[in-house]
Amino acid sequence: MECLAARETIDSSGEIIKLNRSCPWRFHIHELQEEMKINPSIKYVLYQDDRSEKWRLQAVAISPARFESRKPLPYLWRGLENDRLSEVAGIPGCTFVHMSGFIIAASNKEISVWKRFLGLLLSCYVFLSWKFCR
Repeated sequence: MECLAARETIDSSGEIIKLNRSCPWRFHIHELQEEMKINPSIKYVLYQDDRSEKWRLQAVAISPARFESRKPLPYLWRGLENDRLSEVAGIPGCTFVHMSGFIIAASNKEISVWKRFLGLLLSCYVFLSWKFCR
């Protein structure tokens, strides 16, 4: 709940939350958004994976019963890994983006780096290197 209330500290849009600890958020986020009348809806959740200790940014599903993301990661990032992904995404230490665009992982925990990245990600069209995202 605290992370939802503090979501504008991550990005002024309020569309991104950062979890301070691991929790099963995937099914509860939809209920909480409705209950708290959050608008615009949460698009991404930033958290640290307990097992790998990598940071992950995961797109929120359009509903608890669907796998489709509200705002998947840019198409041209999907399937990229390591140095190439870091170069294209502009985040040092990236390790992968899932082929469906629902998650990105990175070893970088600096929130200032993530904030800059997230601001770009929420834009309709983002110029990255020489490629446009869709």
